[in-house]
Amino acid sequence: MKAYIKVKKDYNSGLVVGHSQNMQKAISGFNELACEVVPYFSLDDVYNQITKEDIVVD
Repeated sequence: MKAYIKVKKDYNSGLVVGHSQNMQKAISGFNELACEVVPYFSLDDVYNQITKEDIVVD
């Protein structure tokens, strides 16, 4: 199972972070559950890769 989570680039540090605080918490939670986290900037970029078993947090 994969978790697709929306991210953004932090312009102060240059790092890719969760799109919001809730997204950042979701990334941490899915990592604790040993799920593969797939970050994306636009849902169009990953839409064709998503299966029924995957989770999408937008």
